[in-house]
Amino acid sequence: MNRNEKNVNKLTMLGMMTALVFVSNYLRITMPIAIGGGISAVAQGRVAAGSINIMCCLSGLLLGPVGGFASGLGSAIYDLTNPAYAPECWITFLTKGVMGMVADLAMKDRETPAYGRCTVSAALGCVAYYILYFFKSFAY
Repeated sequence: MNRNEKNVNKLTMLGMMTALVFVSNYLRITMPIAIGGGISAVAQGRVAAGSINIMCCLSGLLLGPVGGFASGLGSAIYDLTNPAYAPECWITFLTKGVMGMVADLAMKDRETPAYGRCTVSAALGCVAYYILYFFKSFAY
């Protein structure tokens, strides 16, 4: 396999992971937790919804440093499709990109990946994202 074929394969994987991160942001887990008003809030439909962020870590684990770019780009494109999140798309690009990059950096040996190492790497990526999200929430 020559160098051009490797570049095409890497670019294809980058596009696929960006698309998978974008689609996974549409998946929401709705929990019947009252937000601002007790049981009547649940009856009115005001419930907590969380997105699935594991695809951002997976792109970092699979693609290496480029996976952080894929996770940030896919999440930022999702934010641009929703007017409520569009003003903060650049923050999402940075936080989710760092999430994928931390997951990549924690994964030292890619030749023999172990289940425990992959799990710890993904958990460290999530911790990095939560720390950055906390600082974003604190700044607002």
